[in-house]
Amino acid sequence: MNRDITSSYVKKVITKRYVFALGVIAVLSTLALSMLHLVLKDTQNIAYVVNIAGKQRMLSQHIALDVHRVHHRHEGKDVETAKIIQRRLERLSDEMLHANTMLSSGKLSDTKEIKLTPEMQELYFGHLDIAKRVEAYVHAAKELSHAQKAQDMQKLVLFFNSESEGLLEDLNKVVAQYQKEGEADLRTIQRMENIIYAVTLITLLLEVIFIFQPMARQLTELAGEKEMFMSDLRTQVELRTLHLERANEQLNKLASHDPLTGLFNRLTFETDINLLIKHYYNHKAPFAVILFDIDWFKDVNDTYGHDVGDFVLSEFAKLLREHFRHEDKIYRAGGEEFVALLSRISVEESLMIAQKIRHVVEEHLFKIGSVMLHKTVSAGVYHTDVHSGVKNYKNIYKMTDIALYRAKEEGRNRIILVQETHEPKNSDEAHKSIFLFEDRTLCKLVEAYGPIFETTGYRAEEFVHKERDFCSLIYEADHDVLQEGALSYSKTLRIVCADGKIKIVRLNLREHKGSVVVEMVDAKLLAEGIRDAMLVYNFNAMLEKTNDFIYFKDANHLFTAASKTLLNITSAKTQEELVGATDYEVFEKEYADAYFKLEKAVFSGNVDVAQEYQPYKSVDGKEGWVDNRKYPIKDTEGNIIGLFGVARILPDKPTKTS
Repeated sequence: MNRDITSSYVKKVITKRYVFALGVIAVLSTLALSMLHLVLKDTQNIAYVVNIAGKQRMLSQHIALDVHRVHHRHEGKDVETAKIIQRRLERLSDEMLHANTMLSSGKLSDTKEIKLTPEMQELYFGHLDIAKRVEAYVHAAKELSHAQKAQDMQKLVLFFNSESEGLLEDLNKVVAQYQKEGEADLRTIQRMENIIYAVTLITLLLEVIFIFQPMARQLTELAGEKEMFMSDLRTQVELRTLHLERANEQLNKLASHDPLTGLFNRLTFETDINLLIKHYYNHKAPFAVILFDIDWFKDVNDTYGHDVGDFVLSEFAKLLREHFRHEDKIYRAGGEEFVALLSRISVEESLMIAQKIRHVVEEHLFKIGSVMLHKTVSAGVYHTDVHSGVKNYKNIYKMTDIALYRAKEEGRNRIILVQETHEPKNSDEAHKSIFLFEDRTLCKLVEAYGPIFETTGYRAEEFVHKERDFCSLIYEADHDVLQEGALSYSKTLRIVCADGKIKIVRLNLREHKGSVVVEMVDAKLLAEGIRDAMLVYNFNAMLEKTNDFIYFKDANHLFTAASKTLLNITSAKTQEELVGATDYEVFEKEYADAYFKLEKAVFSGNVDVAQEYQPYKSVDGKEGWVDNRKYPIKDTEGNIIGLFGVARILPDKPTKTS
């Protein structure tokens, strides 16, 4: 009886001590995870702020460059180009002002806010007063974006000449301070991890000394239960150790992976690509970098919300994991940009993989709930066999990003390979070499047909081997326009030649009786061509993206241009098929009669706008109502030569028609 009472008492004591030990472990684990979660959250905010600060620094440089471009264009009487740059200058100014507001207040969004450290307070509001200087800088840029008088522009240009360099240096200090604070947070995480790990081990040790050993001594009196108790003790210790190991693995994963997609993050990419570059120079192992960007991704967030946008990003990451090789590494660079590193691969294989991904995404249906989307991707591809000699990962990323930008400019849903270029050896050569060869076409022509340039009178080798300086043959005022032209016409070989009063810029090469003939284009004509191309591109982009039914017609009631949405209510399959057709060829007669009646009112000249509420029916059977309006288009003498029409979809049936 007494033995049973003693055994029961021992069990109660053991139970109390055991529960106490588990409670200590639970409290330590909860405290550790809570503290690490708070530090990691703060670190993510710092990384985001560093990105914004870097963008603000970049914007200050772009604004300074555009200020001089506007001034230069006005001096050269090129008012149209100056207006284009002034509009861009105003947009850049708004972006920089917004970034300054976020950084100086610490309010990153409605739900995300950071507290500025005393060091950052001193930078923004202390003796440097960066916040106020940025506001003055941006307001000056806005003044110049609306300035028309040369005297006002000159005054503002002098302001930027005196302020831009100093402001850029101080913005660099802001970026450096944020990076310093971010690195300090990472060190804090490491220290906390070590401290928590040590505290946990010490706690376990103390539990063994003050709890488990007394328990073991007491259990010797209960011989039958001793082995079972020790086995349970070993199991618990192993579980705690495994829990700590898994927690450490989770922390390492959080530091190196993107939380949304599970892919590696930008920090891991920088480490891995540096190792690849080093391996390439040591062992000549070729590698490729593919930078993907989801086309029109902002429209997804704006139309369906960020939940759908996050789903598209996660689904796209899944497609990347499924279709790359096992040994390839994939990263989320930020936003809708993703990067892949491919080691020991040829140019052809890397392009095939990029094209495969493009096709897979184009055919994939992104479906979440009732939302179903089709998306496309554009990509820039860098390969060491095409462009070697680069030892800095930032340059590789920049070139790949430029190729991606070209893919966007050329219509999206395409792959662009970074082509080989001549890299200037020093700053003086970099200033002179405005036009660079993007392929070896000229060299091949020289080898095949000899150094004959009928139009120029110069030997081809003079330009190929840089014996003749391109920059010296161009009007200084045309440098930036021609440089933009060179980028726009990336598939056409450019060379600068001379004919006495030089005005050269772009040329086409063709074979003629065993010689190479250079067909030159005047700089002014090229600049006008670039502007025209930009206008056409922007116009076509609007016709592609609008939800309204937009169209243009000539005096014969024939379509000359139309939005993509208009095809949904016509029998035409393509926009090209619609051009040159009449309403009676693509609409049912009852609709065509109503449209023709309105157009007659416009072409009669009796109304400034013909408007009527009309029903419509799409090719897939959807019906609704539109507010259909037609406006006359007149020539310089006031004669009506066509019309512009827009039919806006109404949310409900109108109460009356007119």
